[in-house]
Amino acid sequence: IILGDKTQVLSAKSWEVSIDQTESITACLKYILDPKEIYFLGGIQELKEETDARYLDHMQRQGVVALMHLVKGIHENLKGNAITLKVVTNNLYSISDKEKIFPYAACVPGFAKAISKEYPQITTQMVDIDLSMPAGTDVVENITAQWHGLREWVIRDGDCYERKIIAAPVPPVKQTSFRSKGNYLVVGGSGNVGFKLSCHLAEQYGANIIWTGRNAMNDNIREKQAQIEQLGGKLFYHQVNIENLAVFNKCVDEISKDLGEINGVFHSAMAFEFSRISQLSDQTLNEMLTARVQGSMTLFPTCGKRSPDLSMYF
Repeated sequence: IILGDKTQVLSAKSWEVSIDQTESITACLKYILDPKEIYFLGGIQELKEETDARYLDHMQRQGVVALMHLVKGIHENLKGNAITLKVVTNNLYSISDKEKIFPYAACVPGFAKAISKEYPQITTQMVDIDLSMPAGTDVVENITAQWHGLREWVIRDGDCYERKIIAAPVPPVKQTSFRSKGNYLVVGGSGNVGFKLSCHLAEQYGANIIWTGRNAMNDNIREKQAQIEQLGGKLFYHQVNIENLAVFNKCVDEISKDLGEINGVFHSAMAFEFSRISQLSDQTLNEMLTARVQGSMTLFPTCGKRSPDLSMYF
């Protein structure tokens, strides 16, 4: 099944499907009898050095959105069948200081990890390969190798590295990164996470807190502003769409001119929509991706060049 721009039969055993048509993969799976393994290659990305918003949008549709369509198709046509779904990406992770990370398909593994929780008959495995490997490397062998018992791993130079979370010793904090009366930008500050963070910064550091959001100033924001200022901080609100790089950059310039350098940046903008995968629409998923991913693409170049003490992404 080729992920493309239109849906059509190419041969007796191959189809092209539009990545924008929700039911196209489901229609193909009706003609595939009892598959045991399915390989999803929609997370294979170009090794682009530059930031490219259009390519990011393409990879979201080819990657996480197409993966959602595939899972819905499996659920519709192959209920009860035990299936191994191997999700393949490339160059998302670095196992050495010399490796570069290419993040355009970074949403794919996160979504893949949730699949088995809703569909226990689907065993999801994730493998990340290196497309900058020397010529002659057997990519197919790297992808199809059976690394028994592993759920998430990377292949580098023919070797397998399992991804694990391990306990690490954390030295005691001698000096906080937060500044007294510092200036902190919180994107999506009026949400639950952003508000609690702002209260902490106000109470502990008497901070100047700058919120940005899509909505105009309203009673809800004014009420939270009053609570923050009662705790000892100051809250400034700017209505701005973080997806618009030029507009957001101008807004941050004005903030810096009025208050001075920005000491910390927090990205807490989120689109909450609790839904099972089977009920998740393309529109809802895209709204979630826009709030997190597109916002990050704007925030990093705008604030990174100002060298804040810290940046945090929730």
